[in-house]
Amino acid sequence: MKAPTLIVAAIAGLIGCLSEKKCKGEDTEAAKQTSPCDTALYIKSLASELEKSRTAAVAALSAAEQNRMVINLALAVGGATLSRTQLLTLKALVDTNAATVTRNVAACSQDLTTAAKLLHREAGYQWALDTFKGTRSGTNTLGALTVAASGDKDETKTALNHLHANACRTATASQIAQQAAVSLKGLKQLKLHKLRQPADSGNALKICQVKCGSSGSFQSTAANAALNTLETTLLEAVEDTPINLDKASAGSEQTTTLSTTHTELKDHRHHLQWRLIDLLNQIPSDKSTQQ
Repeated sequence: MKAPTLIVAAIAGLIGCLSEKKCKGEDTEAAKQTSPCDTALYIKSLASELEKSRTAAVAALSAAEQNRMVINLALAVGGATLSRTQLLTLKALVDTNAATVTRNVAACSQDLTTAAKLLHREAGYQWALDTFKGTRSGTNTLGALTVAASGDKDETKTALNHLHANACRTATASQIAQQAAVSLKGLKQLKLHKLRQPADSGNALKICQVKCGSSGSFQSTAANAALNTLETTLLEAVEDTPINLDKASAGSEQTTTLSTTHTELKDHRHHLQWRLIDLLNQIPSDKSTQQ
């Protein structure tokens, strides 16, 4: 193999850890994360997309090792177009590059593993939110109340209905096609969600009532009244603070103060933000393998 060909092969083997460069452009991914379920499914797809980088990194390592084998074989057999001195010079270059690739592929793999753990943790959190969004109280009536003196009480029950409990779990491949298609170039933020009680508007927060029956006043006759629970939405999903993946505006990472200034959830999302920023900007994975 001639020197130019060998050098080109060696350099080509040192491909970046990420197969897709991050570049400036429009955010194409926010529209795929409009609900907790959408975000959960999208994050799982994102983890799978990033995992492809590990395959690319292993391919880089394999190519570097193959180049080193070619040099060693040429030195052992002899008779190559290049002189032994030239081969030894080229061997030093290839060996150095191979060692660098080996070291940084290991670092890249560790970064990917850490990011995957954080992504799946957040996906599980968003999935749980989707399960409980739209939770409603059920209707029930306790008729003929018995309260008559101080300390007396009547009670009734309500059953909670989780309208979205299975929606995300049973989503078909065709239903989640949008969330499965991830573009790293268009990923600018992860849209997160949280649960809250609906706003106090009209009858939105009313969950029970005492109703007078048709048989007359219940001021003196409790049996004429009924205690009703109402069907009311107790929880709704709204957007939470997103995870910004723009390195320039994300702020500096202050790892020395995380444990004292962050809650567990905020700490988790801080680490997730910076692991993704590093990977999407190819630091250190892509930059360190291109020697």
